[in-house]
Amino acid sequence: MSDDIIVSGGGSVVVASDAILARVERLGSLAVELRSGADEVLDLTDANQFAALQVPQSAPTLAEARRSLDVAHSLLLSAGRRSKALNRALRVVLDAYGAAEQFGLRLSEQLSADSARLLGAASALLALPLTTSLMFEGALVWGMSGATPKQQAEALAKYVRAHPRLLTNPAIVAAIRSAVENADDFGVGFFGVPPEIARLFGRTDHNGVPLSAAFVLLLARAAGFLSETGISVRQVSTTSDVSPPTSIEGRVERIPDAMADPAGAQIRIDRYSAPGEPDRFDVYIAGTVDFDARSGKEPFDMTSNITGVAHESAASYRAVVDAMKAAGVTTTSPVQLTGYSQGGLVAALVAGSGRFDVKGLVTFGAPSGEVPIPASVPVLTIRHTEDLVPATGGYDVNDAAIVVQRSLFDDQPVPPHLDVPAHRLPYYGETAGLIDAAKSDELRRIRSVFDDFGHGTVTVESTTWLARREPPDR
Repeated sequence: MSDDIIVSGGGSVVVASDAILARVERLGSLAVELRSGADEVLDLTDANQFAALQVPQSAPTLAEARRSLDVAHSLLLSAGRRSKALNRALRVVLDAYGAAEQFGLRLSEQLSADSARLLGAASALLALPLTTSLMFEGALVWGMSGATPKQQAEALAKYVRAHPRLLTNPAIVAAIRSAVENADDFGVGFFGVPPEIARLFGRTDHNGVPLSAAFVLLLARAAGFLSETGISVRQVSTTSDVSPPTSIEGRVERIPDAMADPAGAQIRIDRYSAPGEPDRFDVYIAGTVDFDARSGKEPFDMTSNITGVAHESAASYRAVVDAMKAAGVTTTSPVQLTGYSQGGLVAALVAGSGRFDVKGLVTFGAPSGEVPIPASVPVLTIRHTEDLVPATGGYDVNDAAIVVQRSLFDDQPVPPHLDVPAHRLPYYGETAGLIDAAKSDELRRIRSVFDDFGHGTVTVESTTWLARREPPDR
């Protein structure tokens, strides 16, 4: 498990580890300190300053001391210039590397989109023979094995568990991100829609995943799945013996665990009060609770996942908005949002809605890459390279966001007893701890935005909220 965290974004093309960024910044600081030291030595050569040194006033000794100070001044200036030059050279290298990576990514995205359209067009021509062949082969395999569809699904799940790296592999994650990003391009090619016409109906380079998700919803709802419903929200607890978080790891610890909470609460809202200031609010949102494709009582379910990715009004999104309003959040209240998995997607949708005065957003393993966030909102996006969940949200569209990535299993076995282990919240807690200990200016600045939000608080009221779907007929 690597302790290296890779930092990108923030309006820059630089992609580098926190350790490298910190060293480059130290070089810049060293150059300033060396120049300051050179100026101090130069001041000492002034007659009055030099006399204050109380060195023996014999001519040879005095001349030797002056020469030593001149040499020291020259060496400090030279070292300062070299440090500054090296700092600039390293920044040029980092910028060039980042620009090359961004260019390669954009080129790869375009090639993937073009390939998906071509594959879609080819599939349209081969649809009938290909479908017939697959049905025949599927029937043959089914008949020879004697297994029911349920048994075959169980066998597939068993195979995946026996090969944990199959779904915990950065290459597979990248392939999933590309596939979901270009699913709509495949459809454009399959149905023979010219790209120009597709753009007229809303297709751009930054909304492929929402359009694909919307198409999935259309098909699923026609078959009776992924149906949205009304929701109700109620407060289930209130406490006041808490304090504002002062670390990113502290934020992870406050994200509700709905499956472990006796009340099943999915939302936590902390209200900070101080004399003469408007109340501030920290909102923490849980991840997916129910993975069933049919909507039940739980709004943090698969229906809300796909509805949210489609940028539609998911039940979990509506639940968070209703809980915020019930907790006293107004359109002018300073708010920060922290969410994990689906909770991160919902937090991003709230931040991007423009309905609240959002002062910061932190997401862990969230499929929120294509949710546009105003550049004025500080955003910290945290994900693991082996985590397939954020890959289902497509590519990042928010250039101002600080993105932190970490590889968990590059040098150790994948835990075989955990499904999608790279998505587990405890691992994100460990990554948050590394961010708290980071030395680079980029992470220090974004960290201070969140760590200082509760500064000066006199009282804290922490409430938790339970959301439930209402029956369709209500």
